[in-house]
Amino acid sequence: MSHDRIMEILADALELLPSQRSAFLDRACGGDAELRAEVERLLAADKATAFPTIAAKELLNSHSAAPTQVGPYRIVREIGRGGMGVVYLAEQAQPIQRQVAIKIIQFGMSSAAVLARFNAERQALAMMNHPGVAAMYDAGVTETGRPYFVMEFVDGLPITEFCDKNRLDTRARVELFIEVCEAVQHAHQKAIIHRDIKPSNVLVTSQDGKPVAKVIDFGIAKAIEQRLTEKTIFTEHGQLVGTPEYMSPEQASMGGMDIDTRSDVYSLGVLLYELLTGALPFDRKTLRESAFDEIRRIIREVDPPKPSTRLSSLGAIVDQIAAARSSDATSHRKVLRGELDWITMRALEKDRNRRYSAPAELAADLSRHLRNEAVNAGPPSRIYRARKFVRRHRFVVTAASLIAASLIAGIAVSTWQMTRARRAEDAAHKEEQRARTAELTAQSNEKRARDAEASAKKRFDDLRNLVGTFIFEIDTIIQDQGPTAARKKLNETAQAYLEQLSRETDDNLLMNQVMNGYLKVGLVRWYPGYAHLGDPKRAAEAYEKALSIARQLVQNNPDNPRTTSFVAKCLLWVSKTQLHFGKHEEALQSLREARSTFEKLKVLDPSIPDFARNAAMAVDYSSDVYKAMDDGPRAIAAVQEALPMYEDVAKRFPGVPEYRRDVMVASSGLASLRLNGGLPGLGIPNSRRSVEVMTALSAENPKNEFYRSDIRNESRLLSEVLLAAGFVSEPLQLMPPIVEHDRKVLKDDSANVFAMRELANSLRTLGQAQLGGGKYDDARKILAESIALYDRTAAADANDRF
Repeated sequence: MSHDRIMEILADALELLPSQRSAFLDRACGGDAELRAEVERLLAADKATAFPTIAAKELLNSHSAAPTQVGPYRIVREIGRGGMGVVYLAEQAQPIQRQVAIKIIQFGMSSAAVLARFNAERQALAMMNHPGVAAMYDAGVTETGRPYFVMEFVDGLPITEFCDKNRLDTRARVELFIEVCEAVQHAHQKAIIHRDIKPSNVLVTSQDGKPVAKVIDFGIAKAIEQRLTEKTIFTEHGQLVGTPEYMSPEQASMGGMDIDTRSDVYSLGVLLYELLTGALPFDRKTLRESAFDEIRRIIREVDPPKPSTRLSSLGAIVDQIAAARSSDATSHRKVLRGELDWITMRALEKDRNRRYSAPAELAADLSRHLRNEAVNAGPPSRIYRARKFVRRHRFVVTAASLIAASLIAGIAVSTWQMTRARRAEDAAHKEEQRARTAELTAQSNEKRARDAEASAKKRFDDLRNLVGTFIFEIDTIIQDQGPTAARKKLNETAQAYLEQLSRETDDNLLMNQVMNGYLKVGLVRWYPGYAHLGDPKRAAEAYEKALSIARQLVQNNPDNPRTTSFVAKCLLWVSKTQLHFGKHEEALQSLREARSTFEKLKVLDPSIPDFARNAAMAVDYSSDVYKAMDDGPRAIAAVQEALPMYEDVAKRFPGVPEYRRDVMVASSGLASLRLNGGLPGLGIPNSRRSVEVMTALSAENPKNEFYRSDIRNESRLLSEVLLAAGFVSEPLQLMPPIVEHDRKVLKDDSANVFAMRELANSLRTLGQAQLGGGKYDDARKILAESIALYDRTAAADANDRF
């Protein structure tokens, strides 16, 4: 009974469903009962483990004999072993003689899928020509069915080991690291993302007494990519298979489909951190002893200490670490403190939009540091960078927002004006009657009347100035600076009037107008899902002022249901800014209060649909909070609870299209959550329903461009969900017209950052569909174009506020 034969049959059996294995073993083992019994024993042992199939796959790899020949390559010796396979030194005889490194991937990987993904990268890999990038020569499958890769042999040490062994000081380490950044940047320019940058993939040799770094394994991480699950990250004994210590937060997400060049920047940041401190940002032992979800939480949520702070926490070994850098502990801390801290922590930002957008930017800042020039990175501040302006929208939409804001301010001023004028008239009339008996009183009243008249004239002048601002000043700003600047100017003007009115009135009608005015001001400043000015801090202030006025109105009118609803409405808006600033428990409390209020109101008056609709919104919004807290099950449960509430409102009030659109938004959110949670198959019905709802609404409202836009967005999400579930044909049909539409929008407005990002997203989805459908050349071009557009958006909007 051949050991290799057992391993070969076991490897094939592991790729099948349990229900398919018996028939397969009938064919594979024939009448060899002993052979079948041994394979079944291994499969049974695997089934008993906490993570099925992993035990047998480990057994396959650990017991596999080292090959002597792989294709045309003669194996010389093993030179490395890791979680994904074994690396051998080999000799190639034809067509040229040379030594190569061969990485043979472990059993349990789908050879066809691995080679398909590698071939999709192959053209770009062949185009790379950089002294810091190890060449990739060939790929294939061994006789036992294991994928292998042939690459340039680099006889060097991992960069951290080389630096420590040669006692390189901090400056020399940074200079060497800059070379690594330049090599990775070269790959990015060829549309290749490494995805697995770590010390063992950055080898350093000495040439003419100078250290030279080479980055290896480009293309391999993408080829053997698997969705992150407990099975892919853990062995049966709870040991880590992957390298989460260097993994970016977006790689640690369950979806793993939205990886771009900034993921490599994060991994480079970890490598720089280790070169500077001799330690990782997160303790390796803590990661390796943590459960799967805790590992993901740490990577995605926990901010590591600055390098200088980390050094101080290392205890007795800090002297040894400093000595390896030709320094002492005190001096080394001083070297790290300041600019190197700032640069490293910017590369390690959780939010990739705050990281360096490319390795070249990271290298440039390090070079400025070495030249004693000012660096772009800086210490964290409450205002990280200047607020980014809102993405550009069509003039009609902008003009509508401007007019709405003007009307709110104008109505408020006019209402105030009429109230004051009426009071002045009444006062003057009463004083005239009293003047018949007291001339002194009449004179006093005459003065009051003059004051009231002057005040009234001032208010009318204020209103005239507001109208003049809109007609003349705003029109000029639109022409010279664009609609976004105009919205900002009008918003500032409206807020100034609202603040003055709120100080001077106690009239309930006017207070109601002022409250709605503050909500509108906040909406223009910042609200997710709407065009805004990117100023969440001042939006929060406006929402809080609206809430304060609403609570005062309730005190004035405790028995008025509509007044009570004002408080709950404001709480919905306030919860959005609380969520944005990480105040999760406060946001949940606001939403609970809002829901409770609306639930009571809809019982009192079921004829008002907004009471029931807003109760559903309070539940729906809580899903966003749970998602931010990385609590996927509760996020899904919240949407599942809100969806039938929306459906009930839409059923009872069928003539209101927006109530039906609410159903679409909730269904779409549920599909997205299931996609991100690694369960795309469950999200397909939800995503299909979203497309169906918007298709029907658009047919009923053919002039509504927003509904047509919803169809495109939901069709793209459906394509992403289908692709994640393994379905290719439908996305290949859905995506081309969406891409063409997005191309036209960007062509009409080439500076529109939002349009750039929309086209990049659509291209990415189409490219993934083409890749899955075997259209590798088309996929290469489309995905390269998508990456280039992502780079443009990052450069145009570094903080990605929108």
